[in-house]
Amino acid sequence: MDGLKGGKRIREHSYLHVSLLHQQPAPICKLVETAREIARADEGTFNVVRISHDSLEVAFLDYSQFFEDPFPTLLSSCVVDLASKSVRRADYSQKSNPNILHRKELLLPADHPQRSEFAQLTAELEKRGMFADPQRIGLKKYWTKQLVSQRLKIVGHTIVSTTCPEASAAMGNGEDQSEKEVENIGRHRTAIVRDRLSAPMQALARHGLLAADRTVLDYGCGQGDDVRALQAGGITVTGWDPHYAADAPLEPADLVNLGFVLNVIEEPRERAQAARRAYDLAKQCLAVAVMVIGKTDTTGHRPFRDGFLTGRNTFQKYYRQEEIKELLDRALGAEAIAVGPGIFFVFKDKLLEQRFLLDRQRRIRVPISPELRPPLDRPTLAQRRIEALRPLLMRLWQQILTAGRALVEEEVASDLLSEIQTQVGSLRRAERLANSCFDAQALKAAANARREDLLVYFGLNLFNGRTRYSRLPAELQRDIKVFFDNATGAFNAARTLLFSVGKPEVIDEACRQAAAAGLGYLDEGHSLQLHTSELNKLPAALRCYVGCGAKLYGDVDTADLIKIHIRSGKLTLLFYHDFDSSPLPRLRERIKINMRSQRIDFFEHTADHEQQPLYLKSRYMTPEQPGYERQKQFDDALVDLGLFDFADYGPSVDVFESSLTRAGYSINGFALQNARKVLN
Repeated sequence: MDGLKGGKRIREHSYLHVSLLHQQPAPICKLVETAREIARADEGTFNVVRISHDSLEVAFLDYSQFFEDPFPTLLSSCVVDLASKSVRRADYSQKSNPNILHRKELLLPADHPQRSEFAQLTAELEKRGMFADPQRIGLKKYWTKQLVSQRLKIVGHTIVSTTCPEASAAMGNGEDQSEKEVENIGRHRTAIVRDRLSAPMQALARHGLLAADRTVLDYGCGQGDDVRALQAGGITVTGWDPHYAADAPLEPADLVNLGFVLNVIEEPRERAQAARRAYDLAKQCLAVAVMVIGKTDTTGHRPFRDGFLTGRNTFQKYYRQEEIKELLDRALGAEAIAVGPGIFFVFKDKLLEQRFLLDRQRRIRVPISPELRPPLDRPTLAQRRIEALRPLLMRLWQQILTAGRALVEEEVASDLLSEIQTQVGSLRRAERLANSCFDAQALKAAANARREDLLVYFGLNLFNGRTRYSRLPAELQRDIKVFFDNATGAFNAARTLLFSVGKPEVIDEACRQAAAAGLGYLDEGHSLQLHTSELNKLPAALRCYVGCGAKLYGDVDTADLIKIHIRSGKLTLLFYHDFDSSPLPRLRERIKINMRSQRIDFFEHTADHEQQPLYLKSRYMTPEQPGYERQKQFDDALVDLGLFDFADYGPSVDVFESSLTRAGYSINGFALQNARKVLN
């Protein structure tokens, strides 16, 4: 694909009009010709070719009146998988809301006589902000609504009229009208009443940063719901807002929240200034949240500058995840760490930042049993003394296992250290006694797990540049000496791990290892899908791979399931209705993270026919998870019916329900029943 000439690139695909094919190098022409032979796609049955950059897939697409229609409609597709020589065909001619094509000039040769005409229309629409919501404009109904809401009429490839004089002025040179609209924008009207903590405050709480010993400033607090909720929880918090709390003191705080402020400011330079002012007030960490593209319906909004004007004459700017990160990185001169869609932490306290990053990579550990080495039948006086100390030694042993190594005094909880010094004499003696009481193999396993945690942590740290050894927390410096001898050894090992996850064969093998260990469901050669609570049990290569996606998106474990794609450099997060309480939860949201293109796409599944049930849920769970046994029994009973093929995604909702009814069965909770007996 390096030799590809021209075309329109959308994520991992390139689109070319057939007139551009003759300019392509021989390997690409051969690829297309081979796909045509497999599909038996005759000339005239398609006018656009789509070529994948990360798989052997070629699609032949037929758009209606490509040259006549400014936004051609997709009529049909024929997708060829050259690896398996399989063909998938689809007819969209009767679809009520088909896909349409924008920027079609990019698909044509540079010297095509109509290219400049098409490009001029694209440029005029860009000036009017019509492409500000790229997630939705690709569907005909939404695009038509946008044109109507903007009072735009397009004939041929020219904007020939508008029905509203005011709109005409605003869309032409109308700077006076634009300035008048700015004067009338009411930012304070975007403040909403909440019945729970806002998303950035929830993120701070989820990561343990909201604590009684830290002060909080809500910068742009709106009507103050977060402030009141935190005060009720014993947090020292103040709120400032230019409209609702302009007289409140603006004083530095440990944590500063800039929640949904940057998206209501219509002036780009002012956004950066607001971010800098908030960051200057943060002693330890700034939390930032904005609205993101694809998560909000903009129907009825009017494009304005780089955002929209709502019906209430408020401004809203919707950000791409990478766009808001770039703004914060540049404005603040520090790395913005994604913790969710549109939610970032920017740390002023760099030691706290490193502890935060390391905590995200800690492997889940099962608590050890206090009876790994049972007491002797006839203990000596010394042994009875040790047995009396067993509860104290157990507490110490748990901390040793967490660290995977011997501790220093400042790493031990103060109350525990005081008790050790009183009853045992010294920390070193207590550690020797603990080693004599408990299984040494447990410590060896803990050390291996800790070393793996550190490898993943240092590997992901290489994204934002190697952190200087002197800037690492003291406990991390001790870890490096114990597990890697020195900083050079640690970073070299981490670099090797990081670069290995770019190799599909490494991901494939790691997915096989995970599946063999009972983690998730393996679709051979394609993906591993598992419950997000099991992520930190994965092999180091997969944890690093998922961590790369988390660098873009944030807390991937907020989803119910995650699909790790083996060859395409993608992760898919899946959110379901009632995942824990339903035997067949339905899909409500899907988020695709493309690490190669550094892009995140959001897909809401709101219509009933789009909410695909999750069949055989138990195969994505582990036996230790709550509800596994009843789910497994339900799944086994469903399979035993022999009514359905659960390959791929399984049957649609309508097919599943009608087939079950015809066979005389119904679902009651986690029980599969018929008229005569309960099968489960």
